[in-house]
Amino acid sequence: PDALQVSSVLGQGLDLLTSEVRQSVIGDIQEVTLSLPSTSSKAVDYIEKRTEVLQRDWIDDRSILTVRIGKNQMEKLLSRERDVTVNGMPPRDAIESIWEAPPTNGACCVLPPHRHQE
Repeated sequence: PDALQVSSVLGQGLDLLTSEVRQSVIGDIQEVTLSLPSTSSKAVDYIEKRTEVLQRDWIDDRSILTVRIGKNQMEKLLSRERDVTVNGMPPRDAIESIWEAPPTNGACCVLPPHRHQE
């Protein structure tokens, strides 16, 4: 089924396990530009501690941060601050277009080895 084979003795499968756990906790990571009130200390603190901040700017009373953030992290950020735009869009629209966009032509999904059928 959805089991991963791991050997702690041989160290096999640990990278895949780490990747799967990270994917489950953080979600698919994308680079986006966030705009939020500079006074939103909880949200800014969350971003600084939990994401990879690539660039910081301030315009008037807003923090403009270019970050690498996962979908689940984005959801948690929105629970801390509602006045956020993502790439200039309302957050729900951005989540729908950035994280939930259908695969483009030529995109493929890699099947784990246990799912290959011959």
